Amino acid sequence: MTGYDGVVATGFVNSSTGKTEFVGQTMRLGSSPRALVIYGYNPVVPDTNRPHPTYSPDNFAFQIHPVHGFKAVTIDDAYNRSPVPIKPCHQ
Repeated sequence: MTGYDGVVATGFVNSSTGKTEFVGQTMRLGSSPRALVIYGYNPVVPDTNRPHPTYSPDNFAFQIHPVHGFKAVTIDDAYNRSPVPIKPCHQ
C-alpha cells in the first residue's frame, strides 16, 4: 500500500470448479471506533482487468484487545467471516 490505497492479489479456490484462481482487488485503509479496517473493492481477473464474475471483495479488521491481544478477521461483502491467524514478526 502507498498511503491509504493499494492493490492485492488473492488466491482462492473457486467453489464451482474446485480450482485455484487469482483475483486482483483494490484495498483502502479506513478506521472505526473499534478497529483499523482495510476495505477491498473492484475485484478483477488478472491480466484482463475485467470485473471478476463471482468474487466477493475482502475486508480486514485489525484490533488490539486489552485481554485477548491482537485480533484480525476478514469479512467479505457477502458476510462470510473468517479469523486471520497472526504470528509475531521479529526483525
